[in-house]
Amino acid sequence: MLGSDHRGVAPASVLTCEFDPLRDEGDDYAAKLASAGVVVKHTCYPGLIHGAFSMGRVAPSARAMMDDAVAAISSALGSAAPITE
Repeated sequence: MLGSDHRGVAPASVLTCEFDPLRDEGDDYAAKLASAGVVVKHTCYPGLIHGAFSMGRVAPSARAMMDDAVAAISSALGSAAPITE
């Protein structure tokens, strides 16, 4: 985030939560990457709080966020096989 030049940074998936105190930093980072020409997908999950990754069993939107994170990592690594529990 504090780097002076973000050109050439690897493509990124930035996941933020609506009620996370760090959401603004995530939003800013995604914007900086995009303005530097980096391929970035930014998704903000409504209704979620910081730590939502651990809430997948009780909050469907948290499970969706985890699924999106796994899909982004799998895609970045070139994995075509779905990851299951």
